[in-house]
Amino acid sequence: MPFTISAATPADAPGLAENNMFAFYHTDQHWRAMWGSKPLSEVIEDAAARLPHILVTDREKKRHIKAVDDATGVIIGYARWILPEDDDRITWPEAQVPEPTPQEAKDYLAASLSKTKDGVLLGINNQLQAYLGNPLEVAEEEILKSLKGPFLGNTPSFKSFRIYIDTRLT
Repeated sequence: MPFTISAATPADAPGLAENNMFAFYHTDQHWRAMWGSKPLSEVIEDAAARLPHILVTDREKKRHIKAVDDATGVIIGYARWILPEDDDRITWPEAQVPEPTPQEAKDYLAASLSKTKDGVLLGINNQLQAYLGNPLEVAEEEILKSLKGPFLGNTPSFKSFRIYIDTRLT
């Protein structure tokens, strides 16, 4: 299956939300449990509203890429990198999200905030997230240290589809 890897943009938010939320919903039972009875379609819709703001936040150090099926135009993978804070030699401009206009930034923030209440995602079990969040993150970090990467998340329908991305940033 031919595919293209390129920088993600706020316009990709619906496809990124579909890819990412579907992947987590069907592969991470802890993540799924935090959403309770909220339908996946609503989780995706809310994520699509929040993603443009997420993509344009911390542009100096975050890089976002997507993998797109050349035949269908469907986003089949996504990866985010956070560049080292202490090394300005690494810039990787090809994966940097374009800077939004002031009005776009304002609109992205408003859309994102519309899907939260007091800083909490709508529909998420905040107590379960707080209880599971940190221990799961610590466990995941330990597991990832022992694995060879890099990794590009993709939906379960493409789980046999492997993408190797060279992330050596030196």
